[in-house]
Amino acid sequence: MAYADFGGTRRLSLTGLGGSFVLTGGMVAVLALMSPDLVRGVKAEYDRINSVSPTPPKIEPQVDEQVVPDDPTPPPVTLPDRMSYAAPPPLPRAMIPPADVPAAIPTPPVPAVVPEPKKPDPLPAAIPQPIPRAIVKTSARPDPRYARSQQPDYPMSMRRAGIEGRVTVRVLIGADGRVKDVTLVQSPDPAFFEVTREHALKNWRFKPATVDGQSVEAWFQMNLMFKLNDN
Repeated sequence: MAYADFGGTRRLSLTGLGGSFVLTGGMVAVLALMSPDLVRGVKAEYDRINSVSPTPPKIEPQVDEQVVPDDPTPPPVTLPDRMSYAAPPPLPRAMIPPADVPAAIPTPPVPAVVPEPKKPDPLPAAIPQPIPRAIVKTSARPDPRYARSQQPDYPMSMRRAGIEGRVTVRVLIGADGRVKDVTLVQSPDPAFFEVTREHALKNWRFKPATVDGQSVEAWFQMNLMFKLNDN
C-alpha cells in the first residue's frame, strides 16, 4: 500500500488505491478476451510493474487566498481632491426616443415690406440773377421844324420832258441829326436822285436815334414824289 507524507503525517492514498483497482480490473478483462499466451505475457508485465513501488504524487497544500481580517470595519477610502468624469458619448440618433412634440401652429405669412422710394435730394437754391434792364431804343425821324425844306427842286430837264416820278433813298443820320450819307434805292431817272442827294446833304435835319437816351447814328429811308402840278 502506498502512503503520502504531508507535513510529517502518513495517510492512505485513496486515489492511488482506486486507480490500481481500476487498472487491474481492466487488464483482467482484456486478458480474458486474449489468447493464453498473450495473457501470460501481459500478466508477467503486470507483475513486473506492480513489483516497483510507485512514487506518490506530491500534492501542494491548498491555501485559502481570502484573508478575513480580525477587524470587520472596512479601511477608510481616500478620495482624490478633485475627480473628473468624462462625458458619456452621445447616443446615436436612431436610439434617441422621440419626444412628444405638439403639432406646430402655422404662422401667418408676414407681408413683405416694400421700402419707400428714396426722395431725390433737393436742388440747391438758385442764386437769383439780376433781371437785365431793358434797353430803350428810339428810331431816327424827320425834324418837324425843317419840314418845309425836305422837298428838293424839280430838275429842269425832267420838267421840260414832262416826266414825273417817285424817288426812294436811304440816308445815314449822325448823332447831331445831320445827313452824313445818301444811297439810292429807287428813281425813274438819275436826275431825280442827284437833286435829292444834294438837297438832303445841305438842308435835311432829323432827330437822331437813341439808345438808353444816348444819340447814335442810324439809317433812315425817305420817299419823295416829283409832280409837275406841285410847282
